[in-house]
Amino acid sequence: MKFSELVELRDRLKAAYSTDAIRDSTAFLQNNLYAIRSTTVDSEFTYSVDTLARDLNKIKDNIDYNRDMYNALITHIDRVISHEGQKFFGDNYKLELVYDPVEKVRTIRVLPLSEEIHTEILTRIRLYTSWQYPALEIGCRDGEWTQHMVSADPLYIVDHYREFTDSAIKDFTEEYQRRIRVYLTPDHDLSALPKNQFSFIFCWNFLNYRSMDTVKEYLKQAKELLRPGGVFLFSYNDGDRPAGAGYAENFFMSYMPKSMLIPLCESLGFEVISDQAREMAISWLEVRKPGQLDTVKAHQVMGELKRYDY
Repeated sequence: MKFSELVELRDRLKAAYSTDAIRDSTAFLQNNLYAIRSTTVDSEFTYSVDTLARDLNKIKDNIDYNRDMYNALITHIDRVISHEGQKFFGDNYKLELVYDPVEKVRTIRVLPLSEEIHTEILTRIRLYTSWQYPALEIGCRDGEWTQHMVSADPLYIVDHYREFTDSAIKDFTEEYQRRIRVYLTPDHDLSALPKNQFSFIFCWNFLNYRSMDTVKEYLKQAKELLRPGGVFLFSYNDGDRPAGAGYAENFFMSYMPKSMLIPLCESLGFEVISDQAREMAISWLEVRKPGQLDTVKAHQVMGELKRYDY
């Protein structure tokens, strides 16, 4: 059985199997019979009522036994998934070391979105960006999302490729291009960016191809860059879902199970405020740095801002 099929089997079993309704109905019937038994004086009928109650108790015992077998099966599948999934962590490093030409990244490393999901992501960006605070986009690519973050003041963008950073800002006016802070980070190092300044960091279809260790480094750096109360929204490839497991299995995206990623975020001091899973392999987290978001800006800065000289 393929790894993705094993993950799908677990999900289908979890979705299809539940004994709660049967146990509740059985307990309800038993209580009714006990109530009837307490008001019945004829010994012939009390014996029959008692027999029905005992039979219901046998049903409950069988349900409990069946549920124990189900739990044991799920535990076994989880262990197999955990064991088989270990090899993907090694594959993640190989995938991460593949520095494809920019055109290959542009055409192959895509994450198709429905109109509904696209609108939802735009809504989240607009919620978190404001002229009162700086914002940062990690992995800007051709600026698909950059254009929707321009309300931030100032806006920072980073990517591995100069072709992407140039493409992301080319349609802006020259005046606004000079206000955008552009950084190249081929080695995943964000230390040149200002600490404790950003209210929002956005990273879409970028960490989907990184190893767990690299994702951890980005989370740690994001924690340093965010001001208290700031939010980091990032997509990832959830290996706990069949489609995500399939992407990892086919060496297209990294293996990043949500069951490990959320505890990692929490261990680094983030509060997970939104955990989203959509069609196919569309997954993202929104995590917040503890504290109260605050600013001293009374109005938007209109003076000249010099572009970072990289």
